[in-house]
Order: sequence, then structure tokens, then C-alpha cells
Amino acid sequence: MELHILFGATARGKTEQAQALWRQYHYPIVSVDSRKVYRGADIGTNKLSLLRFMHANPSVLVGGIDFLDPTEEISAYFYQQYMFAWFAQHEAEITQAGGIILHGGTGLYLDALLQGNDFCSPRNPELRAQLNVETVQELQQKAALLAPERFEKLTESDRQNPRRLIRLLENQQASPPPPNQSKIQQPGFLVSATRIWHDEIFVREVLYQTINTRVERYLTEGWLAEVNELLRIYGKDAPALHMMGYRQLAAFMTANQNWEQLVHKRDAVFEQVLEEIKQAHRRYAKRQITWAKKYQQTK
Repeated sequence: MELHILFGATARGKTEQAQALWRQYHYPIVSVDSRKVYRGADIGTNKLSLLRFMHANPSVLVGGIDFLDPTEEISAYFYQQYMFAWFAQHEAEITQAGGIILHGGTGLYLDALLQGNDFCSPRNPELRAQLNVETVQELQQKAALLAPERFEKLTESDRQNPRRLIRLLENQQASPPPPNQSKIQQPGFLVSATRIWHDEIFVREVLYQTINTRVERYLTEGWLAEVNELLRIYGKDAPALHMMGYRQLAAFMTANQNWEQLVHKRDAVFEQVLEEIKQAHRRYAKRQITWAKKYQQTK
């Protein structure tokens, strides 16, 4: 069993690489991306190219996409458990194919698949409520004391992120699930498979330009109409509209009733929103590059 792993910065063409590998091996494709899980959020997540590929190749087996409504919450634990169930459901096809193609850029989700059940746990609302009132410094101290190994692996950005610190502590202190909610175990073939990493070679300046170009491409593909429709049906508080890019556009549309005119004129207000989106993608790429180095060091 082979496990081909394509992980790295956004806009590096991982989806296209996964498609090329499928043409070579016909292995099932699994998305490791926290944004592609939402139905109806296709353009701004770059899921559209994968959906087109699936339409052109009906025999391809794809997992990890379109399994949540825009109003539902996603977490590393939920993703892990959903995917472990998906692997069990398709074990015969996976075994017959002889491999899997993992591709995406959400490091926590890749950890959840590769490290198994010890990696993450269900949410703990009571603990989260207690931790939400603490400062970043207090959260850092608790994380360093209670989960020193996991805290040490965090990037500097993550150490300043209260949500990431709370999640780390939540995982560390979680109690066993109720009997009727027992964990789905990591499939054995994920453990025993030969892992084949596909490293990235890129120039940072070129990557950033590619990111900027991709955001502009999303606009031509109808991203604004997609966000507006999600906003109309589900409202601005829907988790899917808190994603990178969607959040900025939803806020822009909500604050400006004449947003279509501003877009048509490429008004400075709209251009500023686009720049914020591009900058958010560039920052995200930096974090993904840092996460990828962790895997490169452990191979």
C-alpha cells in the first residue's frame, strides 16, 4: 500500500498534482483541506477544479470534500473521525487500488490522519468557556506545563493564537467519549502504508504572485456570486462564511448595499478588500511552509 502525500503552500498546484497522480496510479484521492469540506463553497476554496475533474472522470474516488453544510462547524477531530469512517466504507476499493493520494494544506488535518486517535479529541465546551477568559500569556503557560511536547512544535504564530492554544489544551485534557460515541479507530493501512512525500520546489516571490493571480481568477469564475448566495441563504454567521476570503467578502457585501457597483467600478473600497484577501492567503502560505518543514525533518 502506497500513501502519496502532497502537502504545502496554497496555490502550489497540489490539486493538479493529485489529478496527475490519479492518471498514473488510479488511487483514491483524499482532500486534506478544512475549507473544501463545505458544500456550496467551491470557487474560493479552489474545489471547483477538483469537481470538474470528477465530472470528467466518473470512476475517480474522492474523499474529504462536500460533507458539511455551510452552517455546520468543522474541527480536526470531526474531520478525522469522518475520514476514518470513509476509509472503512471504501476499504475494499482502496485495497484493490493499492494506494491513496492525500493532498491539501491543512497541517492539523494531516496530523489527525497520520498520527491517529491520540492526536485529537472531541470539543469540551466547559473547558473552552473557562479558557476563553484567559490571556494569551496565561494560555501559553498552561500549554507549556500540560502539553510541553505539543507546545514546542507550535509555530510562533500559533503560540500567539488563543484559539490554537485553547484547542491544544482541549485535546490534552479531554475525557474519554461516552460509550455511544466511541472513537473510530485509525485504519491499519494508514499506519503500514509506504509514505511517499512529494516535496515542493518554489521561489517565494513567484508563489506570492501566483496567489494574487489565483484570487483574481476566482472573481472571473463567479466567486462574488457564490459568496452572495451563501450569505443570502445562511447569513453572515455561518461557519463557511468565516473562512479566509469568504469572511472578507461577506463583510464587504454586508457593509455596502451598493457592493455590485463598487465591484463594477473596481472602487478603492473593493480593491482594499481584495488586497486584504491576497495578504491573508500569503500569510497562510507562510504558515503552511513552516508546517511542511516539520514533515521534511521527520521523513
